[in-house]
Amino acid sequence: MTIRRSGRPIPDRDTRTAPRGATGNDNDRAAPPFIGARLRYSWQRVRQKIKDDIAAAGFTDVTEPMFLVFHYPLPDAMRPADLARRLGMTRQATNYLIQQMEVLGYLERRVAKGDTGGRRLIHLTRRGWQVVEVIFASLRDSQAQLARRVGEKRFADFMAVLEVLSAEELVRLEPARAGGGKKNSISTA
Repeated sequence: MTIRRSGRPIPDRDTRTAPRGATGNDNDRAAPPFIGARLRYSWQRVRQKIKDDIAAAGFTDVTEPMFLVFHYPLPDAMRPADLARRLGMTRQATNYLIQQMEVLGYLERRVAKGDTGGRRLIHLTRRGWQVVEVIFASLRDSQAQLARRVGEKRFADFMAVLEVLSAEELVRLEPARAGGGKKNSISTA
């Protein structure tokens, strides 16, 4: 053990932050970084690629809050209040964001079919769907890159595990929607 100038000892090895395998056990996953950090690191890489691809496709006006609107489930035939809940924002802030996206041509609000009360739902515009297609292409490319990196079989197993782990959340995110809309098949978040 080494002693600092302050008189406090420095441990020879701190197993709390030792990388996997550093404690002598290759199966040791009890040391950080844990699953949350590892998933976050991976997600941050994929997320940055999506944002770069959106900008490269010419959609340079998509801001961070707008980017969050394009996360799964897509806001097509969605009530503004549901979008606010999903984003963790107030209704007022969400309405301001929706207005910005309407001005830029990504979203529009339309009265729900058969709704005599005039309830308006958010819908993606043609321009909004173009951003979604860029996101889809980016995600397909990311998945292909990862599969090449770790191997097709390992990546397929990884995706199967993610399906199991996310199944309940996906059911919660897919409420019955008034007014229909296109099927959401994006998984950006």
